[in-house]
Amino acid sequence: IKENLSHFFDYLFLKFIKDTFIISVGVLCLSLILGVSSAYLIANYDFYFCKILEKLLILPLAIPAYILAFVYVGIMDFQGFFHENFGFRIDFFNHYGVIFVLAISLYPYIYLFAKTAFKSEAKEAYEVAKIMKYSEFRIFTRVALLSARPAIFSGALLVLMETLSDYGASAYLGVDTFSAGIFKLWYDLNDSYSSSVLSGILMLFVFLIMYVDYYYKNKHHYSFNQNLALFIKKRKLNPIKQILSCIYCFMIAFVGFILPFIWLVYWGLKDH
Repeated sequence: IKENLSHFFDYLFLKFIKDTFIISVGVLCLSLILGVSSAYLIANYDFYFCKILEKLLILPLAIPAYILAFVYVGIMDFQGFFHENFGFRIDFFNHYGVIFVLAISLYPYIYLFAKTAFKSEAKEAYEVAKIMKYSEFRIFTRVALLSARPAIFSGALLVLMETLSDYGASAYLGVDTFSAGIFKLWYDLNDSYSSSVLSGILMLFVFLIMYVDYYYKNKHHYSFNQNLALFIKKRKLNPIKQILSCIYCFMIAFVGFILPFIWLVYWGLKDH
């Protein structure tokens, strides 16, 4: 047992920490981009099919990340649909594949928190920004993001903890994360003691994240608007921007839920 643990710390620990760090940062960044941008569009603008898309953007949570990994390998990788029909493939067995799969699976955590925060923002702040002739982008960066920051931060911490605990997608795609190391010691080497030690280290990371969340919220003392009459009203976009917003939100939902769901149904019917 001691030899297994010593070998792990001498030869594998730093690699697992490095891979886990890369995956965590990548998933967090991509999830923030997808979750915050889609939440802001849904909460602040009225465009084609926005009510339907508002629900669709939540649904990637219904499909586990390792199932998404399996589906996208089956579609995009060697001997997949695109490789057999169009002659090209996308390699998912690397850090980028894990980041993509986990991000499209976990971004709804940030989306839900951010959407609620954006919807509950007081309209006075937007009216002042309009008086000061802020552009839409400046309103987003200077007003909306600042007021929604605690909600986005909470969603990001959930994504980070889910990423740290993920084993299925990372193991299937061949990336050695910290959770994968725990399972390897436990199942491959039958070393429950060493895996318990590593689990304890992982729990310390989780407690550290929880403390950061607690410290951040107590230090800044944020509060949210509870008066429905003071909520911002959705702004109407011109037809071109409506189409672009609709396409953007649809593509996120399509990649995260619609395509994997259709492919799972297709495989199920094909086998029968």
